[in-house]
Amino acid sequence: MGLISAGARAQTSQDSVLLITDALKVVGEITVGDTRATLEREFELEGGLQSAGRSRYVFKKCHLIKIEVEFSHKGDSSWTDFSPTDSIVHVSKPYLEYPITD
Repeated sequence: MGLISAGARAQTSQDSVLLITDALKVVGEITVGDTRATLEREFELEGGLQSAGRSRYVFKKCHLIKIEVEFSHKGDSSWTDFSPTDSIVHVSKPYLEYPITD
């Protein structure tokens, strides 16, 4: 049975705090009017059923950290097309949840 030293636990805890702090900072920098392409620098579309108007994204550095994003649609394509030019209308607070996969 492997034991984790107090120093290793402290480092793991510190790394977790830095990851969460980074995610909160990145979410806080997302503004209404940003595009889907801008969002997708730090987040990626989660698996499962999604719509272009309201999509669930996961933080690239930790897929347990998620946000819900609403978009306004630009262009002539249908709402089934996820366009990089769609504008952000609303971003939820980040939350934790196990990943959804296809």
